[in-house]
Amino acid sequence: MSTVLVIGVGNRFGRDDGVGPAVLDRVRQLCPDTPAVEADGEPARLVEAWDDADLVILVDAVRSGAPPGTCHRLVVESEEQAEALGGFGSTMSSHGAGVAEAWALGAALGRTPHRLVVLGVEGESFEPGYGLSPAVARAVVGTARSVHDEIAAGPGRRPDRSS
Repeated sequence: MSTVLVIGVGNRFGRDDGVGPAVLDRVRQLCPDTPAVEADGEPARLVEAWDDADLVILVDAVRSGAPPGTCHRLVVESEEQAEALGGFGSTMSSHGAGVAEAWALGAALGRTPHRLVVLGVEGESFEPGYGLSPAVARAVVGTARSVHDEIAAGPGRRPDRSS
């Protein structure tokens, strides 16, 4: 039996940095039987959270220069693909350490998921405060639907976006 885990990374009191937890709230409504955890993005805690999972879907705020609310998707199933996580590391993540560092730590410990899907939502405002910017708030529903589709597709398949 394969295990699925959803991780919402972020800080609810850092404006758009709270998009991961906001998506997680919505995913818990859509997929109440799927394990889902909120995390601060610290690499060791991410590795601990995803240990033994076959499919991990991780949602985090990113900064790449794309329009706010844009959802980036990256799938990692091998060490070669993990190199692309550099784009979701400290240069894109809204945290000092990012998913790339967590993957590297997990790989060193033999504790990476079989499949990692990173959904990075482009943020606009990261100063202290509560509430997402309008474009990021609008992206929450679509990103939660993307998480649902990833779960429905299962650990080894790409979601069918035609439905």
